[in-house]
This record gives sequence, structure tokens and C-alpha cells, in this order.
Amino acid sequence: MVSGPFFDRMNPKTLGLLLQEGGIITAAQCETGLEHARQHGVKLGEALVALGYARPEEITHVLGNQFGLKPLDLTVEMVDEELVKRFPAELLQAHCMMPLVSHGQWLVVAVRDPNDSEGLEQLARLTPGLRLAPQIADARQIRRCLAQAWGMAGSGSGAGDNDGEWHEEGVGGAVGVAPALKNLPTEESTEAEHEERSDVGGKPARLTPGRDMNALLLAARDMKASDLHLAVGSPPCYRVNGTLRRLAGPPVTNDEASRLLTGLLNDEQRAHLEQQWELDFALEMADGLRFRINVYKGRNGMGGVFRLIPALVRSLDELNMPEVLKRLCRLPRGLVLVTGPTGSGKSTTLAAMIDYINTNVAGHILTIEDPIEFVHGHKRCLVNQREVGVHTKGFAEALRSALREDPDVILVGEMRDLETIALAVTAAETGHLVLGTLHTSSAPKTVDRLIDVFPPEQQEQIRIMLSESLQGVVCQALVPRAKDEGRVCAMEIMIATTAVRALIREGKTFQLPSMIQVGSKFGMQSLDQTLKEMVFAGTITRLAAAERANNKYLFEGQGETAPPPVEPSARKESAAGAQPNSPAPVKTKTEEGGEDSWMQVYGRKK
Repeated sequence: MVSGPFFDRMNPKTLGLLLQEGGIITAAQCETGLEHARQHGVKLGEALVALGYARPEEITHVLGNQFGLKPLDLTVEMVDEELVKRFPAELLQAHCMMPLVSHGQWLVVAVRDPNDSEGLEQLARLTPGLRLAPQIADARQIRRCLAQAWGMAGSGSGAGDNDGEWHEEGVGGAVGVAPALKNLPTEESTEAEHEERSDVGGKPARLTPGRDMNALLLAARDMKASDLHLAVGSPPCYRVNGTLRRLAGPPVTNDEASRLLTGLLNDEQRAHLEQQWELDFALEMADGLRFRINVYKGRNGMGGVFRLIPALVRSLDELNMPEVLKRLCRLPRGLVLVTGPTGSGKSTTLAAMIDYINTNVAGHILTIEDPIEFVHGHKRCLVNQREVGVHTKGFAEALRSALREDPDVILVGEMRDLETIALAVTAAETGHLVLGTLHTSSAPKTVDRLIDVFPPEQQEQIRIMLSESLQGVVCQALVPRAKDEGRVCAMEIMIATTAVRALIREGKTFQLPSMIQVGSKFGMQSLDQTLKEMVFAGTITRLAAAERANNKYLFEGQGETAPPPVEPSARKESAAGAQPNSPAPVKTKTEEGGEDSWMQVYGRKK
């Protein structure tokens, strides 16, 4: 929320008139500046500075006088780098503003243009429970301070960003942030103002005291976060590009956490939480924004984790996934597993695979999820989605029932226990294509996990069943980019060739890594080789690769230089980042219908 002086939108000509009245520019220069601003998509002040008609400090003083603000001198202020890094860099840079200090319920923000209501409103959504106090400052100083906070060599200057000599002179007549803190309204004065004043949209200029759950959830979208964490004793936290960032503001109290979290639950869910002390469910907001939510009770009180689910299902082509995944989707039967640690994008990959089947194959798809994440409509397939705890009591119960519901494809959200795994393998053996997930870090470990769940006397039988039903394992990890924001998806792919099936059946899973290494012609690729090629391409650093690699010694002790060249392969860059693809697999006529058998391609007879 934006409080204190809340700024209405100013017509660009108003600034021009003020500059003319001050004798800074002429009417002709104002018209030229307006035309330049329209052509280049910049503000009038930036255009006038770029044309040399006005100096940045003159623009700052005119805007400050308009709103009764003295410009801040950021040359005398220490940049709170931790505070700045809690907000998206692209937002701060685009609107040339910088959080300076969190003072009680106030967040003092240095802005180039106090009239930038769009930028201030976006920032307000990221600070639910805090009131913004915008203070005007020189654009050059703001950009330099942002560059300092983010560790950038330059300031990313734009129009009107002449560096000048502000280091020595600062901005004439400017003050530090301390006087601005003294002038912040008290709680009583803002309550009185709240009764009288509203913003340009007719809504109150400040929200009800305390954080708002809707605002917190919308902030997750605005920050491009994957998760929102609410925990007593800490401000709300967002996971952005794999890193947890705390919002500015006071910690969440026990009462506040209870109010925010229980307000999302119906009576049945509240009863379940009281009995089981934890609850999983999905939430869909009015604008289509969806979250997978876990609410739990901890030592300090209630807590919650909100996983943001993209509104649209991205296709395999949009994600630039390996072509072998499409081949796995077209299998008539068998078990296909997508594995990886929490937050590695397994749900996104599985949703894209289901969407590919739904688009290209006629059949019946049945999903069993806890809770339902991506929503699939009927395309060429009939799609039925069931949620554990809402439409069925559990994964095992739903799988047992699924065998009598005539599905062609079954998606099992999580294969958690022996019974669910046994039923999934049985369903794969009885003529269904079963897609499932596990939390394992490599394809060989996935096979071991499936077998080790069973008691020793049953493991020989499950090895035989798995060797016949398993078709492929896709293991993935998200790795931070070396230079840009975002993460890259690195994949390990194991295809169940005749040799792989034999190793599983004979209990020689320790030989599977070697089989993956030499199986590129079948579409296989190891995680370590994928990471090595990404380091060589400069997409990720050695340190980041070593943290995810199965064999960390491949990347240790060699600095950040590129490794020796590796054999180039036909790999594509994924939408999440540079995603290496496997070499082109053996071609079939899959799309024409009279295809060579998948079993022939991988060494099995029809």
C-alpha cells in the first residue's frame, strides 16, 4: 500500500509547464521533448535530459517541489543490499526506484518520479502489511546504488543517465533519509487520513492493518517465485530462482499465521487439520492463479508452504524437451518415471507429457494427484483427474479402482509406498501406460528405490516384473545459470533396452550408469555428461554443476574454466534454460501411423 503523500497521475505536460515557468526550458523545447518521449517510450524528464535541454537535478527539484519533497542525497546513505535484493531487480531498474529502509510499518523508497504509480503499485503488492513512503532522488544515484547492491560493474544507464560528477557534488539542496523518517505520519494520523482520502481508482489509499493473504499470493506471481513460505517468527519468504528471499517487514505472529491460513480452509479441512496436524490441498484464485498448499503445525505455531502452479500447461516443444520424451508418450503400455528432488520441475514435465498424449492420441487419461496441480481439458483424449482426500481416499485405493475404469494412461502423482508401487507396476504389466514420480537423484537409484521398498523375499519377483514393465526413467535437476537469472534443466534419461532389462533382472543395477553412457543412440544421456556440456557452453558454472553431479570429482579443483571439448550432440536449450538434448535417436515413422515398432527400436521383438 502507498501511504503518506499518495501521488495522482500527472500529465506529462504538467512537468513541461513547471520547467517552463522556472525558465529551464522553452515551449518549443517542451514540444520537442514530448515528441522524443513518444518516439522512444521514455518519460518527458528523461527525454529533456537526453536532448540536453535540462539537467537531471533540475528535473528532480521540480518534481520534488511539486509534491513538497526535498530530494534525498544517496551519496551519504549506506545501501542496504539485503533489503534491495528482496525485490525483483527488473522491477527496480525498470521504474528506477530503490527501497532504502524498513522503519516500523513503513518502507521508505527512493524514486526517480513520485508520480510513477504503476511502479509503486507493483512494489506495494510485494510488501503486504507495509506502507510505502516514496521519496524523490536523482535517477543517476538510484541506478548507481542498485548496481552496487546487485554487484554489477555498471549502472545500466538509460536515457538521461549522464554520470556527471555527482560523486563529488551530490545533488544540491538534497538531504539524507533521516529527516524523511521523522516526517512519516503516525498511526493515528494515517487512520484519520484513511477516512478522508482515496487513490485515483476510488479505493482506500491504505489497506486494513496486517497482511492480506491475497496480496501475498499475488506477490508470488509478480516476483516470479516458485514458493511462498509462511512461518511464525519470520517475515514471509519467497523462493525465487531457487533462493529463499525474505520480505521486508515485521515477522509473522502466531495469531497472524492462524488468521491467514485458516481463512483459506473450509470446515472439513479445518477438522482434518485439527486431527492430522497437516493438510495438503489446492487453491484456485479468481484470475486463474493456482497454488498447491501444505498447511502444518510446528513448534512456534501454524505454518504454510504455497507452490505456484502455472496457469497454462507448456508443451514439450515449448519446453524444448528431448524428442525421446515424445516417444515415451506414444508407448501403448509400460512404466515411465519422472524423478528428481523437490522443486526440480517434475510436475511441469509430467504435465507437458500428458498434454502431448492428450493432443496427439485418442484415449482415456486418468490422473491421481495430491492435490490436482495442472488442469487438463478434453482434447483428443477423455481426461479424468482425481484428487486424494477429495475424490478418493488414497493413491492405492484410486489405482485399485482405476483398473476397472478402462484407462489407457494413468498418472500417479506420487509413488509413496509399497502398495502403490506394486499396483502401478501391475497396471503397467496389464496393458496401461503408467506415468509416475519419485524423489530420486539418478535413474539407477530410481530402480534401486523401487526394489528396496519390498521385503527381501519379494525383491526377486519385483525385479522380474520391473524388467518387463519399465520403459524409461527421466531424472532432472534445475541448475542456476552462470550469468542470467533463472535456472537450467539438466536431465538424465535411461531407456529400457534389452541390455538394461537384463541388468535389472539380474540385480546388477550398479552397471546401469555405464549402460547409460554408451546408450546415446537410443536417446539416453547421463546427468554428469549433460552438466559437463553445459559447463563447456558457459551456461552454468563448475561449482553449480558439482553440486548436482553424481560424480562431483569431474568438476572439482579446476576453477571456472571450461572443460576439454566434448563430442557435440544435437541438444536443445530448454525453456527453463539451456537444456541439452540427446543425440538424434533411431528414426521411426511414428507420426504417419505405420511406424516401426518401439520395441524393435530398442532391441525387442513385436
